[in-house]
Amino acid sequence: MTLLEQTFQRSLKYSEWHRPPNLPDYCKAWNIDYVEVRDNEIVAFIEIGETSYPIEKVDLKFKKGHKFVLSLLTELTKIPSYIVFHNFDLSKFKIFDLQQDISVIKSETEYKNWLINL
Repeated sequence: MTLLEQTFQRSLKYSEWHRPPNLPDYCKAWNIDYVEVRDNEIVAFIEIGETSYPIEKVDLKFKKGHKFVLSLLTELTKIPSYIVFHNFDLSKFKIFDLQQDISVIKSETEYKNWLINL
């Protein structure tokens, strides 16, 4: 369990350190929220976003960097990548499939089943 999960406080020290002026502007980094693993094999890369907007209206404009990095990972590894937004109460999830360039909205139960079946 990570420190964030134990304390609900994420340290930003490394994130702040990994930026100008400490490193050159071209040294860019994105963290990926989840690497889903089943039977010791990676089955998906997932970036998560929480939104206060109606889930139906959410798009990828705030995740352009993640979309680029995840799409590149998928191209190189053939492992699917997704960007998933959820509303505050976790009742709706919008899944963007970056390999197939489609999105779908799921309830909490549907999303849980989707994750289990990756």
